[in-house]
Formats: sequence, C-alpha cells, structure tokens
Amino acid sequence: MDVTKQSFHQHLPRLLTDLSESCFVALDLEFSGIFTRRPGGGAVNGGSNGKQTLQSRYEEVKEAAEAYQILQIGLTFIKEDVKNGMYTLRPYNLHLSPLLDPKLDVERQWSYQSSAVDFLMGNGFSMHAPFMEGLPYLSRLEEATARERLSQRESNMAAITTIKCEDMDDGSLQFLVETRRQIDEWMTQGMAKDGFLNIPSWSSANNNKQINNYQKRLVHQLIRSEYPSLVSMGRAAFVQIIPFDEKREEEVRSEKIRVLQQRISQQTGFRWIVEGMAGGDLSNLDSRCFLQILSASRVSGEALFEHSRKLQNKLKAKRPILVGHNMFTDLVNFYRCFIGDLPDKVEDFQKAIHELFPMVIDTKYMATHNCSSSKPSSSLIELNTLLAESKTPEIRIDPDHYKYHSGNSLHEAGYDSLLTAQVLLRLSTQLHGEMAHSSRKESCKTYNFDHTLSRTSWTIPNASTPTHVTSRVDKLIDIDGRTTSYLNGGLKPTMLNGTGKGISHQRAPSQVPVNWNEAAVYSRIRSIFAHPTKFDLLTDQTDEIVTYRSPSPGPGRSLLDFNEDNGVGERKAKGGQLITRFDNDFWKVYGNKLRVFGTIEELCDLNC
Repeated sequence: MDVTKQSFHQHLPRLLTDLSESCFVALDLEFSGIFTRRPGGGAVNGGSNGKQTLQSRYEEVKEAAEAYQILQIGLTFIKEDVKNGMYTLRPYNLHLSPLLDPKLDVERQWSYQSSAVDFLMGNGFSMHAPFMEGLPYLSRLEEATARERLSQRESNMAAITTIKCEDMDDGSLQFLVETRRQIDEWMTQGMAKDGFLNIPSWSSANNNKQINNYQKRLVHQLIRSEYPSLVSMGRAAFVQIIPFDEKREEEVRSEKIRVLQQRISQQTGFRWIVEGMAGGDLSNLDSRCFLQILSASRVSGEALFEHSRKLQNKLKAKRPILVGHNMFTDLVNFYRCFIGDLPDKVEDFQKAIHELFPMVIDTKYMATHNCSSSKPSSSLIELNTLLAESKTPEIRIDPDHYKYHSGNSLHEAGYDSLLTAQVLLRLSTQLHGEMAHSSRKESCKTYNFDHTLSRTSWTIPNASTPTHVTSRVDKLIDIDGRTTSYLNGGLKPTMLNGTGKGISHQRAPSQVPVNWNEAAVYSRIRSIFAHPTKFDLLTDQTDEIVTYRSPSPGPGRSLLDFNEDNGVGERKAKGGQLITRFDNDFWKVYGNKLRVFGTIEELCDLNC
C-alpha cells in the first residue's frame, strides 16, 4: 500500500494501530547514495587480509549517512494469530521528503550520488516522487534545534539594548533623532486615541513612508534602551510601537510556542511512526487523528484522548521486533535520519540502537550463520525464492494491501520489506526445526527445498499440498536464468532482472537440479545471485565466532509473549506452525546480530 503526503493524515492512525498489533516490523530503505570503500580502506585502517575493522566500516557508512538522504521506506507489519496459527502481513511503501518548513529555522543538507540515481532509475524509481509525494519528517535533533532557535530569537531580541552612535553615518543619526522626536511627542499627547505609533508615521517629515531592515533594528534598539514602558513590533514596511502590557506579552510568547508546536507536529510526519516503533514520545500527537478509525459516529474529545493514551501505552509496553536484511547500513542511516548525530564510536552506536530497539533480527545474518563467502550467496530475492514453497508457518497478505499480489517490484522498499518479512517467518521456522531435531555441530549450509515436480507438467500447488523440506543444497534453476517464487500461496515467476512474466500452467520450464560441486555451474549461479551492484553491499566474507548471550528484552516486552496465551503459542511453535518464542535459546544465536561482511569481526553484536 502506497502512502503519500496527501494521504498520510488518513493512514497515520491505521499505521500506528497496525504497529501496535504487530509482533514484527520488517524495514527496508532506499537511499540517494551509499558508502564507497575508501582506497586502501582495509589494512590501512586496522584491517588484515584486505578486511576492515568494524569501526572503519562504521566510519564509512556514517560519512555516507551524513551526506545522503533516505528517499523511500518500506514497512511490513507482521501480526501473529496464535489461535489459528498464522501470520498476516501488511506492507506499506512510503517516500520521504527531504524538504523542511522554512519557518522552523532549521536547514537540512543532503546530496545525490550519480551511481545511486542511475541504479534507482534503472529499477523504475521516480526521482520526483520524494518531493511531490514524500512524507515530511523531523528528527529528534532537528526538533530540539527548532525549539532552541525560538528561544535564541527571543534572547537576541531582548539583548538589543545598546545604540552606538559613534558608528553611525549622518543619515542614520538623523533617522534616530526624528524617531525619538515622534515617540516623545506621541507620549506627551497621551499616546493618542489609537494606542499605537507607526514608524515612519504618516505625519513624518521623511517623505519615505517605509523603512529598511537596518532602520527597523535601530527603532527596536531605541525602544529597548530608552523606553522600557513601550514595546516595538516589526511589520513589513514599518515598526509599530505600543504600551507594554505584561499579560499581553505573555500571551504573545505562548502563541509563538503554540504556533511552533503546530509546525513541529506537522513536520514530524513519519517520525510519529518511528517513535511508535521505538516506544518513544507520542504525547504531542493530536488525538483527533484517530477520529476516523473509531466506530462511533460522534466521539467525544475525552474518548479520543483515552484511545490515544491506550495506544501509546501499548506501544511503550510491547515494542515490535525490528527485522531487516543486511541491516547494518539501514540502521546507521535510520538513526541519522530520525534520531540525530551518529556517535563517533561503533560501540556507542550499538548501545544507542539497542536502547531504541531491544530486539533486532537480521535475516542476512540468519541465512549466513557460520557460513563463508565460498558458499552460495544470500541475497533477499534468492532467499525468498528458496523458501517460497514452505507451507509453514501459514502466511497471508492482508487483502487491503493488494499492491504486490500480482507481481514483484524489486528494489521498491515496500516490496523488499514484504520479502524480508516472509523470509524471517519461513527461515526462522525451518532453522529452529532443524536445530531442535539435530544434535550435530552446526555447520554452514544453505537451507533449501526438495522440489518434487514433473518435468512434463507443472501445476499451482494448493494450500493442502504438502511440501517436503530437506537440508540438501539442491535448487531447481531455470536454464534460461529464471527462478520461481511464491507470494501469498500462488506461483509467480520472478525474473532476475527485476521484471516478471507470466508462465503457462500446462508446461514446466526447462529445469535441472543444481550440482554445486561443478565449478562452472556454481560460478554461473553465484554470479547471478551475488551482488550485481554495490547497492547489494560489498563482498560476502565470514568466519565468525558466535557468542551465546540472551538478547535483552529492554524496557518493553515483545508481542511474542508466550505467557499470555496459556502456552498455545509455544506448542504451535514447536509444531512449526508459529515462529519460536523468544525465551528459546534459538534467539541467543540469531537475535541482535547484524551481518557486516568484509570486516574482521564479520558482525555487529547489538548485545555488546
């Protein structure tokens, strides 16, 4: 489902409600640019054998995040139905606007990378969409800056008290003398019946009936230094002087704060969703936005406030688990965009992310656990294709979110987040099942399916068709270079170049099992699935040491709370119908670890 700035106010309450009902949120981002390896950025920066340290990689990604912009965000909310043993996915696709309300007095600098633009446009990305349809946003740091700027402006106005006549030209001195004369005359006459004086006045000896900014500043200085019982207010072409009224001045200050808060709320935009994901502050969100989703035709303000309060409490108490594929770069950019300045040290970044999101799952790490780069690649589309025939757990896409039902949209953030959600559910269920039934020492392998399809016929499987799952590294690959994937239970062709074409249900494509031991075949397939552009992120190198630490639950619990369903969820998880509960040792292996290939550490452990 696409959400634009024109429809955001309608979708915001539903987005927050979907978020509050979800156990997972799958995230994907598209950028205006991405980090580039520095020349000699391996051993020179502390690496060995051509590899960087994690700190060195972080510095490169940080530098890019400070220069480039998130242009598109994909979110897929995953809702667990314990009773029926199934998951409902709700994918959203949103563009993000880099533009700011100029009256907030906050600037934002960002840039485009030519190769990134070429990549995005080559995948059908509309470069004008972020500006025309993009959602506004305001980071926590930018919001604090906007409030600070208002305070600074008031302080600066109060500090304008000294007039240095020796630095003025004759024209400015003459202007001050004339202004002082008009003010004194007005006060002597009892401040006239209108209760204000405009400078310049219509009775002024000066033929020019408007003044410039420098002259306005002189008037403000004159009033503050010599006339404490008066107040000056700048207008377009003049300055208006009125008697000081403490009550009125307090009302003026309050109105400035109110207007600023209103502008901040409007500019906050997508960050309302971010705050909901992180259990942040939603207290300034206008509760009237929930009016359209409440069933009553006439809802009181008190009922709206109570609904908003309950939703906020629910989000704080049970934060959804954040999921992504190859998440390290995404999280660095996410933090820079919506939170603020990135820490200099990667250790501080790890702590900051862990505080925001107590549980993070990287499907790239899950797919490459204990693997080396000599094994088949683990791109998102490949994993989704490999796992597509698995019937457990049962996954359905909300019928209201029909955009991706009929085909693929590779490298569109919403679609990629949907693939990530499907990979998480299927891969974690398969991995846990194999872990539970195997006492063998864990070794690197690619989890796959044994396709028992006839070479003369190919029919779409129905929901009752059993699928035999194996651990063999056998994959049916179309000789023409295609793979098949299943979305929402139906067979869809997925072209490797990002376009989909229909296939006949009467005849099977020419397919043969892959023999990974044949060097030529292995090389061809790996080249297909590896990384056609740098935007699929560097090389795959790993030889990690895994530490078994229990992921910290943080201040908010997961929605996968096995104690609240009388053990039903845990029983169904053991049967493969649901994802394993988070008290299981399985998540000590796979939780809170981000894959960072090409570094000595090979991963970023958020538990550190």
